[in-house]
Amino acid sequence: MPQIAVTALVQGVMSALHQAATTPALRRIVAPAQLKVAFAREQARDMGTQLAGSPLGGLLFGLARWIPFAFDAVSYLFVTLAALFIRSPLGPDRAEEKAAEPTSVRQDVGEGLRFLRRDSFLRFLLLWAALSNCTLAGLAFMFVVALRHHGASASVIGTSESIVMACGLLGALAAGRIVRRVSGFQIVVTMSWLMVAGTLGVAALVARPWPAALCFGSLVFFMTPLNVTFEARMAATVPDRIAGRVMMTTSMAAQSLKWLAPLVCGALADRFSPTAPILGLAAVFALLAVAIHLTPALRRFDDAPHTGDDAGLAAPEPATLETTGRDAQPAR
Repeated sequence: MPQIAVTALVQGVMSALHQAATTPALRRIVAPAQLKVAFAREQARDMGTQLAGSPLGGLLFGLARWIPFAFDAVSYLFVTLAALFIRSPLGPDRAEEKAAEPTSVRQDVGEGLRFLRRDSFLRFLLLWAALSNCTLAGLAFMFVVALRHHGASASVIGTSESIVMACGLLGALAAGRIVRRVSGFQIVVTMSWLMVAGTLGVAALVARPWPAALCFGSLVFFMTPLNVTFEARMAATVPDRIAGRVMMTTSMAAQSLKWLAPLVCGALADRFSPTAPILGLAAVFALLAVAIHLTPALRRFDDAPHTGDDAGLAAPEPATLETTGRDAQPAR
């Protein structure tokens, strides 16, 4: 247990730092008009690797227990080498680096929080990310519990989860086309309510694994373009110098409530039935969808964002949310 705890701690810290660096770096590599497409392709890559990773890991583990871990370590080595060969300067700019004074982690997080408090859209996104991640984690947990409760075998549960991940991959592949053709506000509103419908479908069909898996998969399908839209809008809003701090703070908030989902859902399932917490999760998704209609900042979602230089922040040319339509060149 101590080894697992230390490993999880190191992985969590490194993942937070990595995620805080990737979005600012992406803004320097990808043209502003292609940010949505780039985020969509990132989602497709992640879903594809998740879909392939589980069976590949099982296959390698069957050969020898140490092989999947060695394979994973080698993959990170290749990623590190590939990053060293990126030709675009990823920042910070030398002038900013020389002018910046050394800061602590607490100061960096505090600066990120102060910027988040000044922007109504980012404040909403902070709360939305925390609640939606918690709700999705609870649904993933209860999906397995409910299938098991209704007598599904391990192979049926595994296949059902593969169906969910395959739907997520399809959503990621379709996200680029969706975000190019539909306005950001329409995506946010429509996909939010479709996620409610998908959760209700899981609750109604949980005794039938394949239809329940398709309902859960449809939810993941809808969430992908929603994530892409929010990520692109956030990347276009935050000034370059403070982007890493804001992204790290947002990432911490997004993960802050995930631990609570299995605890609460498990207690409700024991007290009532596995269907009860799933209905509760649908209610949380519905509240988030209603909040989108009631949040003034979301009504101005498609207005050109500005990366203001409050508090002396040097802001680069803001990335626009306008797309180049069918003539858009692929993001590199």
